[in-house]
Amino acid sequence: MMGCSPMILNSERSMTCDDKYNERARILNKLLSDLWPKLQSKFFGSKFIFTDAYKVLADIIASPNSYGITNTRDSCCVTAGNGTRPCIPDIAPCNNRNEHAFFDPFHGSETTHFILAKRCLKESSICNPINMVEFLRA
Repeated sequence: MMGCSPMILNSERSMTCDDKYNERARILNKLLSDLWPKLQSKFFGSKFIFTDAYKVLADIIASPNSYGITNTRDSCCVTAGNGTRPCIPDIAPCNNRNEHAFFDPFHGSETTHFILAKRCLKESSICNPINMVEFLRA
């Protein structure tokens, strides 16, 4: 959810996500999900799995407490300026980094990526046409 990243929220000093950026991400996801069957047929014997990271991040933003996340607005690392720039080198990230949805103003935290991977293992709505467990059994 690009429109919910700390970079967007802090640069526009908004309390809500920017729907314009989120719509662009939804369009990109749709294009990518339409592409994988074409790749599958073009590269015979290969297996492609589309991962809907947008859906997972949207779920985290909508219900952060159900994932143990308490901060979806600020990044974990120390940033220069108003939180719209990369992390300051050689300065340790926050002590409670597992509670943040974002590591820096642009990227999901380790916790967010762990949630994505965990859901991709079993949910075909996140990773399709098959989830990772089905893929490993194939």
